[in-house]
Amino acid sequence: MQSWLARPAKQDLITRHHRNHLNRAQRAIIDWARVDDYHAILDISYESTVLLDYYLERYNIRACGIIQGDCHQLEVGESATQAEVLRARITDLPWRESSFDSVFSTALLHNDRYLGNALKEVCRVLKYGGQFILTMPGTILGARFSMHMAGKTGYRSMDDNPYMLMNVLQQHGFSDISMRSSCPGIIVIIALRNHSSCQSDV
Repeated sequence: MQSWLARPAKQDLITRHHRNHLNRAQRAIIDWARVDDYHAILDISYESTVLLDYYLERYNIRACGIIQGDCHQLEVGESATQAEVLRARITDLPWRESSFDSVFSTALLHNDRYLGNALKEVCRVLKYGGQFILTMPGTILGARFSMHMAGKTGYRSMDDNPYMLMNVLQQHGFSDISMRSSCPGIIVIIALRNHSSCQSDV
């Protein structure tokens, strides 16, 4: 086993650099994602290469991302050429069925007006048992309070109620859905693609 003292100093500095530039949502994903050598990962809320580079530095993986809309100002990391980044719509992902072991989203996916079609596509490109990890601002305590208030007032908004988003995920072919937290102010929702076919309607 190689001693940590034998690690190249340059590689250690690069690792620290990228770790320091991860935002809270990206750090929360790293805390809960199951990634290993020869996995394939997809970032559907790609804004920079930082998250993909974090994994490319540590594992022999295929790292992909999509750029949505007309965003032209993107941060480019040192290993950007190792990631496969395409311009595409989340409702029409340009990969085959069962292409990825993990799909990440740090954007407010539940605000997408095409949520049903987006979840159908994510489910399609995930392998059976693959992880779909979403982050959203908030706390688990706040989510429980929101759920309690929704029961009393009939207020229904996925912006404030991640339990509703979890319910929608279940309707679209995901299972073992859980809510977790590791970074302050960030809720992490983890869902696995089950063995049933992906659903197209909410």
